[in-house]
Amino acid sequence: MAVNDKYLYVMQCKNYYKFGISNNLWVRQKEMQIGNPFEIKIVVYFLYKERDARYIERAIHNFLKSSKVHGEWFKNNKKVKQYVEHLIFLKEKGDTPKYEMV
Repeated sequence: MAVNDKYLYVMQCKNYYKFGISNNLWVRQKEMQIGNPFEIKIVVYFLYKERDARYIERAIHNFLKSSKVHGEWFKNNKKVKQYVEHLIFLKEKGDTPKYEMV
């Protein structure tokens, strides 16, 4: 992992998904878990250069804006679930989401 690389991630807590970026995904998960009585789990993640990670994160947030609950958290409805499943499929294929795929 290079200095300017970022993780683009999806985390889940109960019936909500968080789409975000972080330098250290596992530290980020632990930080969010503090004070939260419900398990936050990492669903899928990808490694990008920082500029690309921010660009794709914004595109995902715009694509799913009708499902936004607060900040980077989105309710688990049909559109969000299908998109998360798509991201998991890409990861399993060894591919990454591109802006035009959002």
